[in-house]
Amino acid sequence: MDASFEELELANVTVSAREAAKGCFRQKYHADPAECAKLGSLIGLGEITGFEADYQVEPSRSGRFRMTAHLRARISQNCVASLKELDNSVDEEFTVLFVSG
Repeated sequence: MDASFEELELANVTVSAREAAKGCFRQKYHADPAECAKLGSLIGLGEITGFEADYQVEPSRSGRFRMTAHLRARISQNCVASLKELDNSVDEEFTVLFVSG
């Protein structure tokens, strides 16, 4: 299955600056099995069996916005040395600062 990032529901998650400027905007995203398959195909992994994110967008200073996110995923892929299937988990937090140009 070939996919492009634009085909994913995740690529179409939007938060308006007006909504975020009112205060902290919180959202949860949970990929269904079809979305997980597209994402796995796109990034070249064996299989993604779960993908979810909790994120919030809040105003910062001078018209900037800060997004803080917590990403969790379950991934199966083959080891490049032994070719055995490996199950891995991703559990990461990150922050991004958006600045208008």
